[in-house]
Amino acid sequence: IVGQQISVRAATTMAGRVAERWGEPVDTTIGLTRLSPAPQRLVNAPLEEIGLISTRAATIRAVARAVMDGALVFDGVSTNQSLRSIPGIGEWTAQYVAMRALNKPDAFPSGDVVLRRMAGDLSTRALDARSLAWSPWRAYAVMLLWRGAEDDRDHVVQRNRQSRRADAPRNGRHRPAAH
Repeated sequence: IVGQQISVRAATTMAGRVAERWGEPVDTTIGLTRLSPAPQRLVNAPLEEIGLISTRAATIRAVARAVMDGALVFDGVSTNQSLRSIPGIGEWTAQYVAMRALNKPDAFPSGDVVLRRMAGDLSTRALDARSLAWSPWRAYAVMLLWRGAEDDRDHVVQRNRQSRRADAPRNGRHRPAAH
């Protein structure tokens, strides 16, 4: 929910803030300092105070309430439908939860902008159709496509750094740019 329609970096920052403020402290040797908060800690949490927009904060509180009430059980059987009944949860989020939290190998958030771009700028419907050939392992295709997008981004960043270095002044003198 935290990662809906924002970058991975921003989502990681927000999730860290949630864990820091409402998560249970834990002592490990691997650098982990907090666990993800229990639903009881989030049901009334003022999540807006850490920068979450009010609609996402309300959705997180609704999910926490549904878990506490037993209306939402992360068992993989009825999770997608139960999640989708909560305002603020769409198919992308339900598929993401199925893929990442429930280990469903055929989960596929076909509306994901990065997936659609990496598959050739396809529409959601066209990507759904293409992904049928990857079934029952579509979640693995998601991870590969996302990794490819990361690699592309890293390559562009590295190329830009090299370009800036090549244009940097040498020995105190500016080298004119070639036109």
